[in-house]
Amino acid sequence: MKQKRKMGRKLLSFLLTLAMVIGFMPGMTLTARADSTPSVTVSPAEGGSVIVERSATDPNNWDLTAVPNEGYDLSGWYMSSGGSISNNTNRYKLDNMNDWYVQDITCTFSPTYTVTYKVVGGTWSDGTTADKTETVMQYHRPENVPTGMVAVTGYIGGSGSWDLDPLDMYTPSIREDTTFTYIFDEKPSISETVTFKVTNGSWDDGTTADKTVTVKCYEGDTLKLSAEQIPAVGTKPNEGYKAGNWDVTPSADTVISKATTYTYTYEVKEEEATPDTPATDTSIKTEVKTAEGAPAIKADNLDNALAEKLLTDAEKAEYANGTPVLVYLDVKEVDKANVPADDVTAIDKVTSESGYTYGDCLDISLWKKLGNGEASQVHDTNGNPIKMAVTVPESLKAPAGFTRTFRVIRVHEGAAKVLAEGTGMSLEISSDKFSSYFLVYRDTKIEEATNTSADTSSNTQSTPAPAQTTVAEVPKTGEYMPIAALIMLILSMTGMVMVITGLKKKNHI
Repeated sequence: MKQKRKMGRKLLSFLLTLAMVIGFMPGMTLTARADSTPSVTVSPAEGGSVIVERSATDPNNWDLTAVPNEGYDLSGWYMSSGGSISNNTNRYKLDNMNDWYVQDITCTFSPTYTVTYKVVGGTWSDGTTADKTETVMQYHRPENVPTGMVAVTGYIGGSGSWDLDPLDMYTPSIREDTTFTYIFDEKPSISETVTFKVTNGSWDDGTTADKTVTVKCYEGDTLKLSAEQIPAVGTKPNEGYKAGNWDVTPSADTVISKATTYTYTYEVKEEEATPDTPATDTSIKTEVKTAEGAPAIKADNLDNALAEKLLTDAEKAEYANGTPVLVYLDVKEVDKANVPADDVTAIDKVTSESGYTYGDCLDISLWKKLGNGEASQVHDTNGNPIKMAVTVPESLKAPAGFTRTFRVIRVHEGAAKVLAEGTGMSLEISSDKFSSYFLVYRDTKIEEATNTSADTSSNTQSTPAPAQTTVAEVPKTGEYMPIAALIMLILSMTGMVMVITGLKKKNHI
C-alpha cells in the first residue's frame, strides 16, 4: 500500500513538471484576465488626478489618462512594486493580455516652474527684446534656450554671454522659477557734465535751480549736447527785467571737451517815458471790401455818423460800453446766371424797353459787425443814403467810333430804378437800399451824333428816354434853358426892336 502511494506522488510530480515546461515553451501563452477596475494611486495627491476608463475598442483593456493640476506635470507611470511602466505620456493603455503582471499603478506628478530669458544690450535673433519664457518640470533642464542674440548700438557684438548658462551641465536643474540673462558688454564711453544757470529770472518751466546734464558718447565719437538737453528760457524775467542772453549760446553743434557751464542772464528793463495817455478810440470803423474781379467802389459818406444811425438801441448800448463796431460795404461781381430770377426779369424788361444792353451785375451789400459776433446784413438805411462812385470796368469801354452811355440801375424787391447815367468811366450813385445793381449801356455812332447836332431839320431822331412807368429818371447834372423859352425870348426881343423902330420913324415924320 505504501508502495502505491509513493508511485502516485511521483506521477503527480511528473505531470505538474510537464505542465509547467509546456506552459513556458515558445508559442505557448498563459493568460490571466482581470475583470476588476485597475487600482491607481496619485502622488502627490495635489499634483493632479487620473481618469480610468474601459477601452472603447477592446473591453479587456483600460485607458488611463493623467490630468495634472496647475503648476504640475506628469512625471511617469509606475507599478506599486517600483518598476516604471511609462514616462511623460499623459495617456496610458493598460493591456490585460500583455500587462497581466501589472496590479496596482502609481501616477506620479512633479511641480513645474517658469524659466525666463532676458537680453541686455542686444536683441534676440528675430530682432525683438521682450522676455521669453518656457515651463520646465522640477529637476529637469530647459529645452528651448534662445540662441543667435545680436548686440545693439553701444554694445560689443560677439561679447555676450549668459549670467548662468542654462545648458551647462554644471548648472543645477530647475527647482524654482528661474531667470537667465544674456548680457552684451557695453562699449567704452566718455562723458562730461554740463551745467545751466539762470539769473534775474526763471527757466520757462518756472524753476530757478541749476540744471545739470551728463553728455555721453562712445570712444571715437564727439561729445555734443542734444537739443532736448538745452533748457527753454527767456519768458520769465523777474520784475524790472526783460529777456536777456546766454553768456555763450549752447548748441547741439557745439563740441563738449570738458565740464562746461552756461549762464542765461535777464537784462534790466529800461524805464520808458510815459507818454500822454491817448484818448480811447471809440470810433466806428468803416470800410469797403471789394472782391477780386469786381469794379472799384468808393463810398464818400460811409462814416461814423452814418454808421451809428444803422445801430439798434441795444447795439448802441454795446458800443457805448466799449464793444468795437465795424460797418462795411461788400462788393462782388455776380454772373447773371446767379442773379435772383425776379431781379433778372426786372432788368431784362428795362433794357428791352429802353434799348440798353446788359453789361455787368454787382452785388453791393451793407453789413455791420459788433465785437466778435456774427456780421448782420443791412438791406435798408432808412432814408440815410450812401454816396458811391462806381468804376466802369475796362471791358465795357466803348468801341472805336462810338459813344457809350452807361446807366446804373438798382433792382430792389422787384422794382428797378436808374441811379446814374453818363458817358464817363465813373458813375456817382446814391442809394439807401442794397440789393442787385446792374450796369447797362447803349452805343451811338459819333458821326450820327455830330449830324444830329448840326442839322436838326434833316434828322429829328433823339435818344429815347427811359420808360417813365418802370424806371425813374435821374436828373442830369448842370443847368440848361428849354428851347421853347429861348424862342419866346427871341420873339419878344424882335417885337421890342420893331416897336422902338416904329416910334422913331413917327417922331421923325
